[in-house]
Amino acid sequence: QTDYVDCLMMHCPEKAETLKHEGFHAAMAELKAEGRVRHVGVSQHGTFWFRDPEETMEKILLAAADDGRFDVFLMAYNFLRRDNAERVLEACREKKIGVALMKTTPVAIYYNLKSRIETLEKDKKDVNPLYADGLRRYREKYDAAQEFIRAHDLRTPEEIRDAAVRFVLGHPDVHTAFCQAQTYDSLNAYLRLSGTRLTAAEGAELEAYREGCGALYCRHACGLCEPSCPRGVPVNTILRYQQYFAGQGREKEAMGLYAAIPGARADACRDCAAPCEAACPYGVPVQGMLLVAHETLSMP
Repeated sequence: QTDYVDCLMMHCPEKAETLKHEGFHAAMAELKAEGRVRHVGVSQHGTFWFRDPEETMEKILLAAADDGRFDVFLMAYNFLRRDNAERVLEACREKKIGVALMKTTPVAIYYNLKSRIETLEKDKKDVNPLYADGLRRYREKYDAAQEFIRAHDLRTPEEIRDAAVRFVLGHPDVHTAFCQAQTYDSLNAYLRLSGTRLTAAEGAELEAYREGCGALYCRHACGLCEPSCPRGVPVNTILRYQQYFAGQGREKEAMGLYAAIPGARADACRDCAAPCEAACPYGVPVQGMLLVAHETLSMP
């Protein structure tokens, strides 16, 4: 129980227009005046592109910075997903807006894939023939990443995760990072990173991970491939739900969110020519990842 809230956020507005909701701002002004809310923020990690494809995280947060009534941003940013977010961070510095980050450790994906593939091989499960081509490209990316990790003697996923957190905390325009912790051990592992700095060796290791494994990460709040999809599949949203399931231990929530998606889901990708993969500038095996996500997230 508390008498006040440090920060209350408008969560994931899908349009810049939503930021101007006068009822919201009137309520926040009243709560601030009463001392019940100290700061007002906005969070963004991407939108359902089929509703309004031009409204990217970058566009929405830049509009929020220009609005002038938000004190704090919570946004997706990590060592594999920097490009579009840099303009937002620059705007935050100029406008004196506090920055908190989420999606900071995109390193569990490779290791979750490794575990899943090993399980499939152990159980000798047949692959749906409709999935074969997409999964083949997916497996090729996985095999290349596995070979790269062996060749470069990359560290454990926990050590790479720690380096990823140090990377974002070392950015001069970043003030804090949100981390997923479901146990006290996980919490303590993150807390001990506070005040530490990324070493040159860790920086080189993150760059090596980006080069060897970056193609297995669908960038949060990206969506560059989605306009190419002939069936309107919300690629970025589905693969974010897959990360909730496989990377954060939020299995039930992820399956519920996937079941609630309006319109096309990833089963529509089974017999598709996968123009999304040609549209992805990062070489992500999108179709295969979506097919695995569908198998993982579908209710029995």
